[in-house]
Amino acid sequence: MELSQGYRGWLLFVLLLAQTLNLADRQTMAVLGQAMKAESLALGFSRVFIFGLSNGHMAYITTEAEYNIGGYEGIATFFGPKTAEKVRAAAMSQIVKVQ
Repeated sequence: MELSQGYRGWLLFVLLLAQTLNLADRQTMAVLGQAMKAESLALGFSRVFIFGLSNGHMAYITTEAEYNIGGYEGIATFFGPKTAEKVRAAAMSQIVKVQ
């Protein structure tokens, strides 16, 4: 999964090239997005925007609880039950580099 980031002034744009789980979209984005936003703000960025894909995605981002629900979304993740945590960690490692 590719992670792309751009930096302009104190704004941070993060693009996650996957879709969150449809049935629990709000839970996944809350877990993933809020953690990444809080960590980025702590690094000194004044605004953080996190974008993801939908409709035409190539993979899903799931929390461990969502992965364990099963269904095609769970098996269509690249990193198994800890996908959301791994995506957050990878994104944050890139965000630190553009700080």
